[in-house]
Amino acid sequence: MVSNLHQVSSLSLHLSTDFSQSKLQAFLDRMPHLRTLTIHQDASFPLPMSLFNCTFPSSIHYLHLQNCKHYFNEEDCTILTHSSLTSQCKQLNILVKNRQSIIIILVNNMTDLCALRARFTDENINEFEPSRM
Repeated sequence: MVSNLHQVSSLSLHLSTDFSQSKLQAFLDRMPHLRTLTIHQDASFPLPMSLFNCTFPSSIHYLHLQNCKHYFNEEDCTILTHSSLTSQCKQLNILVKNRQSIIIILVNNMTDLCALRARFTDENINEFEPSRM
């Protein structure tokens, strides 16, 4: 394992069934300059929402959740927006279930958000392009 992670600016996190919040927290604590976080998750198991209980570096500006294979509902989006993960987030890529109410939750609660790319349940997941609303 690399001992000094202070200069890491981008992380691609692949979640599995043996997800450990405490191990992830210890790992994140060593990356104070992390700017981009991409989370991948296998569709065969649910996204561990406890992930958002971690204390994330406030330096994260770019969050890519489209590879989670999890469509966020209103409750999930509320949990996400109250997480330290989104405190400084400027760009969010996400899969969502309901167009209007979820977009309102994200936009109203993520004050630094400049760009939102959302894919909805009725769209093709193979091509991640901005949605038409």
